[in-house]
Amino acid sequence: MHDLVGQYAATLGERHAGIDQRDQDLRWLLHYYTGTAEAADARLDPTVTDPLPNGQGDGFATREQSPAWLDAELPNLMAAAHTAANGHPAIANSLALIPARLLGRRRLFNDWLTLATLARDTATRAADRASEGQALGNLGLVLLQVGRFGDAIACRGRGA
Repeated sequence: MHDLVGQYAATLGERHAGIDQRDQDLRWLLHYYTGTAEAADARLDPTVTDPLPNGQGDGFATREQSPAWLDAELPNLMAAAHTAANGHPAIANSLALIPARLLGRRRLFNDWLTLATLARDTATRAADRASEGQALGNLGLVLLQVGRFGDAIACRGRGA
């Protein structure tokens, strides 16, 4: 029964997608997550002085607030990156690469590997060579961290 209900809901959703502006709302949500994640990540960068330029860091009065937000929102950031991979490749790449600093510090290598692979695959499908190079560099870093040295070298060599 559950599959039939899900299929029925998906059919209704597709039928009414133009009416309820879900694409516009999805873009807004993805841009919100991208901007807020960038601001939070900028707070983690020790080379950035306070206050952050161009209004970055809004909502993060201290450096401690940004990792707390990133920790709390990581599952949503990952879901948003996967959602954006279908139709919004530039946003998917940003969302996949932004939390790398935090993931490295927290030693969340499986999440980092998942996001780095998503960024590489999304950039490859979009034929975006610049994003693909950045994603390969990031993927190479996480592969080094997990001890997959041969794969890391292959990534780094492919991104050059």
